[in-house]
Amino acid sequence: MKRCVIIGAAPQQDSAYMRDCIQEGDFLICADGGHLYAKQLGLVPNICIGDFDSSPVPQGFPGELIQTSPIKDDTDLLMCIKKGLELGFQSFLLLGVLGGRLDHTLANIQLLRYLKRHGAQGRIVGAQSTLLLIENESVQLANKGYAYLSVFCMTPQAKEVNLKGLKYPLANAALTYDTPLGVSNEFLGAFCEISVGQGALLIVLQR
Repeated sequence: MKRCVIIGAAPQQDSAYMRDCIQEGDFLICADGGHLYAKQLGLVPNICIGDFDSSPVPQGFPGELIQTSPIKDDTDLLMCIKKGLELGFQSFLLLGVLGGRLDHTLANIQLLRYLKRHGAQGRIVGAQSTLLLIENESVQLANKGYAYLSVFCMTPQAKEVNLKGLKYPLANAALTYDTPLGVSNEFLGAFCEISVGQGALLIVLQR
């Protein structure tokens, strides 16, 4: 199935990286002011969702516009994710969601777990960072020129953690969410493998 790409409105020093992330056939949803980045990049959203209290309401695009009240429980980005899930998407790419207000950034990172809990895969890509979350599973990652790779426990404890192909390996280790043992690791070669038997890990790839 096609991928759902969501563009957020976090301040970006350079939004050009987004163009390289988007593929032909992606379904594009813009969260609030994210439609301004889409316009800069010459992209036409399929849907725009938001309260537009800090950005102009998009005009003249052929897609669906969902304008909400600024007084709500869900963030604009979560509403976009819920819409994508409603449409049946299982693969999500989130752009323009890092930077700016720290509370917003943390809220956006939380949504990787929300996607996982709803049977979907999500990845956040910024100009310098890529974030993904694994839970009770393993993943193989390619070294695309990253300087660092960090692993953070996202549950009270993560058990049976294995890091292979990295400068600082782990074998059947336990991580907790109050100790940053997995920060600032490095690739040894072209690939690495990360697995967790029980719990969730946030993986941050840093250029």
